[in-house]
Formats: sequence, structure tokens, C-alpha cells
Amino acid sequence: MNAVIRKPSDSEVRALGVLVESMPDAFTPQGRRFLVWDAERHDVLVAELHGAVRGFIVWVSCATEIEILWLAVDRSFRRRGIATALVDEVVESAGSQRVVISKTAYPEQLPCRTELTQQNFRGTIAFFEKMGFNVAARAPDYWGCGNSVVFLVKRIWHGHE
Repeated sequence: MNAVIRKPSDSEVRALGVLVESMPDAFTPQGRRFLVWDAERHDVLVAELHGAVRGFIVWVSCATEIEILWLAVDRSFRRRGIATALVDEVVESAGSQRVVISKTAYPEQLPCRTELTQQNFRGTIAFFEKMGFNVAARAPDYWGCGNSVVFLVKRIWHGHE
């Protein structure tokens, strides 16, 4: 993978909504709106490959935690190490912060009125587990409407795994 991981321009942040419109398998329409809102207010990195943004990660830092809010890679560029590079960059930035958290929907309990499938979320959980995250908790009905969540956690000690 020869993607360049970097901070996006303001116009690229606003364009993330367009990028995820091509990923209906990963984002509901409501999720796409929340993504842009979060990206305008929190930390963002993009992965640029062949002159275009092919993936991104959005996260928020507080106290001793970093929470990954959004992670996505253009379907045509998946399985090339882009998501891994983005997560690695955020984990590396954790410094003295000790916990990196990611949340995803619980595959067997998807939100009502969604086109997303259980397989999408099983893949997300498997990816984070491969990255050294562990399932720490499941919270039923976390986002309402029967939409449960899985918390995945990676502990960092003094900036190292």
C-alpha cells in the first residue's frame, strides 16, 4: 500500500459524505449525516491513493481515551492495508493515553429500517480483533430501536502496545 496518510483539507472533510454515499453497505443515510457532523468537529485523517481520498478515520480524544468514531475505505481499495494504516496512525498518536475504543453494531441485532447486513459488522469486529482490539462489552439497545453495540478496546501502555 502506497497511500499517504494525512490531515484533510476543509473541503475534503465536507466531501467525506460523498465518499460514503458509494458505501451503502457500511453507512445508513442517518449515519452519513452524523459522519459529516463528527468529521467537522473532531480529529480526522484521510488516506490518499492515486490522487484521491480512498479512506478516512475520525476520532475524539479525551482524558485517557481515544474513541474511533468512523473508519471507512472505498470498496474498490479495500484489503490493501489502508484501514490498518489509518488505525495504526491513531493508535500511535495515543501517546500517554492508554485506551483506544471502537464501537460497532452487534451483528445479530441491527437497527430497524436499515439496509446493512450482519456480515458487514462481523467483518468490522474481525478487523479490529486482528488489530489487537478485544471485545470488552456489548450494550443492548445502545442507539435505540433495537440497535445494540459492541465495544472493542485496545490498551496502550506508555505509547506502546
